[in-house]
Amino acid sequence: LVEQSRQKEALARRDKVEKISTIRVASEKLDRLFNLIGELVTVQERLSQVSGKIRKAQPGEIENLLQEFDLEGISEEVSLLTNSLRDNALSVRMLPVESTFTKFRRLIHDLSADLDKEIDLTMSGTDTEIDKTVIDKLDEPLMHMIRNCADHGIETPDERLAAGKPRRGTIHLSAEHVSGNVVIHVRER
Repeated sequence: LVEQSRQKEALARRDKVEKISTIRVASEKLDRLFNLIGELVTVQERLSQVSGKIRKAQPGEIENLLQEFDLEGISEEVSLLTNSLRDNALSVRMLPVESTFTKFRRLIHDLSADLDKEIDLTMSGTDTEIDKTVIDKLDEPLMHMIRNCADHGIETPDERLAAGKPRRGTIHLSAEHVSGNVVIHVRER
């Protein structure tokens, strides 16, 4: 019954988060986004000037105007700005996994007391960034893996000492980028 209650609470929290989702964005990311928008506005103005001059030009003048205004250069600039805007907009949704990992400190503390085990939580790769929607969906699966490590992977202090291990067990969370993916490891020691 306790586990069912926990699952219901987790589902309710997830539903609440999905309905009301906010994100903190580093000011550097917003500054970069606004700078890119400013650059795009400048290029758009240049294109408007070129378009206006071409519309007013006589048929024999159009070829000279096209060479003068370097439409290929403007097109490349628009392409670069568009790609930069896309990348920057995507990065705004990215958050370090640290925000998720640190939530589990309390869980480890409670599990240690409930299971009469001595467990520490260590972390690495906490600056690895993941999309906010993915981070929100990681909480519950990670919580279950951490519980399994505490329940089944880490022995009581006496059992650990008898096996030649340190008295305190450790659950280690790590995140890293591997071939364009983020890999998260949950290890017990």
